[in-house]
Amino acid sequence: MRVKVFIFGTLFLIGNITLNAQLLVREGSVAAEESTAGFLIGCNVQDDLKTRLKERGIEDMTAQHMVERSFNENNVITMLKMQNYLNVMERVDYEMLINEIIIELLFGTAVDFSSYDTLVSLAQRLHGVHLNTVLLEKLVEVASVNQKIKTI
Repeated sequence: MRVKVFIFGTLFLIGNITLNAQLLVREGSVAAEESTAGFLIGCNVQDDLKTRLKERGIEDMTAQHMVERSFNENNVITMLKMQNYLNVMERVDYEMLINEIIIELLFGTAVDFSSYDTLVSLAQRLHGVHLNTVLLEKLVEVASVNQKIKTI
């Protein structure tokens, strides 16, 4: 009887160890895939905007013209400015920001991440009407940093 309990306990212990090891490996690969996916999404901001506009019924050439008119910078600078904004904003992710930019583009408004007014407008729609002074000060810093990026 003791031998059976010992064997069963050993097999149970080995099973738990291998199961936990598989779960750890899977979680690590999922985290790596998520970080890679975030990087790939960020590299094609203008393409993402064009695709979203086409999904909303805008023709291909019109969507391209709208995005190029609003973002006359290259894709890397646009993503850098967006990332500066997202670093300051809490509970706002890339998808939420892209949806707000799409709304701006549909109304014909250019989105300039180096403009304090644009940053505050986006923050009010994403966070709510009342913004605290700490967030407003951070938005001033983001606007000034983004203006310096524009001159580089």
